[in-house]
Amino acid sequence: MAFCTPTTLDQYRVHVLEPQRHPWARMISDREANFAHAVIHPYNTFVQSIDGIGVALVPRVGLSDFGGLLCERRCRCLILVAHWHEEQVEFFDGLSALPEIVAAVPASFDGIIDLSVCNSESLARALRKARPNLGPIRYSGGSVVYAFWLTFYSALLHKIAATSMNYWDAYESTMRDVLKVARQKPARRWLRRLFSAS
Repeated sequence: MAFCTPTTLDQYRVHVLEPQRHPWARMISDREANFAHAVIHPYNTFVQSIDGIGVALVPRVGLSDFGGLLCERRCRCLILVAHWHEEQVEFFDGLSALPEIVAAVPASFDGIIDLSVCNSESLARALRKARPNLGPIRYSGGSVVYAFWLTFYSALLHKIAATSMNYWDAYESTMRDVLKVARQKPARRWLRRLFSAS
């Protein structure tokens, strides 16, 4: 799982001062306390929740790191957590345009890419066209809410670790679980809090 977002206040302080290269930090909040509530606390909770289940979590992922992870033999599925901004993806080292991102993906990679990136359909299409060997690509057609998706991925990764399900069966099963819970009245309040946090 590759995180391109700041995950500490020190990283946030650097990013918030460079809005041209790093628009996401300031978009979330120009106040440290708000950013910590919306991003850092959910991230730390997520890291603790998946400890010991065999998930490789990589923070501070730049564009070259992204390509490097896909070159690793053990990488069969990569979840990319990043921000979409004006037809670019904000990696930890700044914004990258679609051709640069596609070029970073090895032609030999045939695993799964899960784009936890807002409005990433055009990136998914560009990857599919240029890299036909890729396995399934999951993308979002709208906004990605940070705290919600980290909660979702925690449940998904635990399901994969505890069962023999493949990624997509586990993904669909976890989404059904979430929707079942979302229909319950107390859960709707919980989901509203998650959505308002990001």
